[in-house]
Amino acid sequence: MRALLVAAGLVLAGVISPSSGSGDGQGGVATPAPIGEVTLPLLDFDFTTQEPGPATRAQMDSLATALGAPEIAQLRILLRVIAQDPEIAERRAGALLRYLVGRRSDLAARIVARAGRGGEPRIEVIGLGQDAPELAVQRLAEDLACSRLEVTPGPDGPRLSGRVANLAALHDRLADLDRLGLRRPASLVVEELPAPFCLVMEMLEARGLPPGGLRLMPDKPDGRYRIGEAIHVDLRIPEGFSGHLTLLYVHPMQIVPMLPSARQPDGWIAAGGTVRIGRPIEEVSAERPGWRITGPPGPGLLVALSTARPVLDLRHPPRSGEEALALLAVVLGGKGGFGPVEAASFLLQVRE
Repeated sequence: MRALLVAAGLVLAGVISPSSGSGDGQGGVATPAPIGEVTLPLLDFDFTTQEPGPATRAQMDSLATALGAPEIAQLRILLRVIAQDPEIAERRAGALLRYLVGRRSDLAARIVARAGRGGEPRIEVIGLGQDAPELAVQRLAEDLACSRLEVTPGPDGPRLSGRVANLAALHDRLADLDRLGLRRPASLVVEELPAPFCLVMEMLEARGLPPGGLRLMPDKPDGRYRIGEAIHVDLRIPEGFSGHLTLLYVHPMQIVPMLPSARQPDGWIAAGGTVRIGRPIEEVSAERPGWRITGPPGPGLLVALSTARPVLDLRHPPRSGEEALALLAVVLGGKGGFGPVEAASFLLQVRE
């Protein structure tokens, strides 16, 4: 019996070789450009051996022929197989690699097989040109979960900056550059922001934060706090926009509602008004409790929302970070009947 998998297209990309000149008479620069595309509309594998079936072998035969084109002589290839079961993905990646190298033994030193998990089953073949190291780094890192990375050229090689949810996964990808004989980034300035933190960041960035809207002002403008320190936050709503306020503290391990709360159950604020959550340390007492920063150290994110109707029901609060995250996605996505939404965020750095 064979497993049939609907797959995404198989894309082959590479570089144009340096030209002898350009329009201004100066020497040309190698420019990344597509050089062809091979489509795999249907993949079949043997359930028991995970070896490719006839349809897959036929597609790989076509690919082996395409890789013989003279204009892609410097091609480096990343063969990536993604399936729901990581063990099956790994076995299939190995099987496809063996089959392709069997057809084109001269490619053996220029192919890396990788297995991934999650997402739709697919196979990608990505050409990485030796003369375009920035393209190579970008291709390897672009589909990391919950990441925002930028690759720029530098005098000593590509520079990679931004954020990822899993820094170890990024280093694992970059190790492929060594196996492909390509250059690693000369500079790596990447921050690790684990979920749910990075997921909330993606939601806010996708929505955009208009200037002059809801303002979120913690007592420390630089956002640097130590574990155990008290924190108070002023929220100011813009003129002409009254609503119900929600303040969340997004932690790498959980999402904590700060407003509304048992201490401040009413989050309504009039247009142009300001409300304070928490209090300075000198005002905190058993009778007048405040908010304190909790560990572990690392990034934290304050997220403020102003909506036409309350986001949180104190009688039925989110039972987990996943539920809070799903609710936040609904609100920021303009769904759920919450009316016009104003949003603001502030990044904190927590130290021991």
